[in-house]
Amino acid sequence: MYTVEFQKRGLPHAHILLFMHAKSKLPTSDDIDKLISAEIPDKEKEPELYEVIKNSMIHGPCGSANVKSPCMVDGECSKLYPKKHQDITKVGSDGYPIYRRRKIDDYVEKGGIKCDNRYVMPYNKKFSLRYNAHINVEWCNQNDSIKYLFKYINKGPDKVIFIVEPTQQATAGDSETPQQEQRSAEKKKNEIKDWFDCRLVYFSVFS
Repeated sequence: MYTVEFQKRGLPHAHILLFMHAKSKLPTSDDIDKLISAEIPDKEKEPELYEVIKNSMIHGPCGSANVKSPCMVDGECSKLYPKKHQDITKVGSDGYPIYRRRKIDDYVEKGGIKCDNRYVMPYNKKFSLRYNAHINVEWCNQNDSIKYLFKYINKGPDKVIFIVEPTQQATAGDSETPQQEQRSAEKKKNEIKDWFDCRLVYFSVFS
């Protein structure tokens, strides 16, 4: 199951829920570690993966290191970062996994702040390497976490999507043919600017 939404930056964002076959489930911590990681890759052994994680999967920084981060609410990170160091992966009483985040010397510098494993968002190595993008991968096996995911999956798309575009009025003496007018309009069209203009209109209506 999946849904695609458009976030404030105007980019599409997908929430995908996969139901695994009984033979492919991840019942133990070791199984989870095989598919999901929340640690900085070794820069020497996995340089390509290191760059992807460095650019796409480091949260914030936030907390006391950056109290002005957008995720900060009432002095705390709304996403509960930075996480605590954790030697082994385990599942908490609320059904959410607590991923392995070992205390090591490796870090990624972001915004002048050294971010260690506590700031890494969970990811799958193969997905990150293949798509070179922000792909947050989570494990869930309890009612609470599944309910949380279903709320995202089933909430549906935005209720209203519209575009406001200016029209060019023909003036007296214009002799362009319809084909020339179309080519001229296409040449002058700036899709990026149009998108941002529409996005601003969208948020002004619903603010």
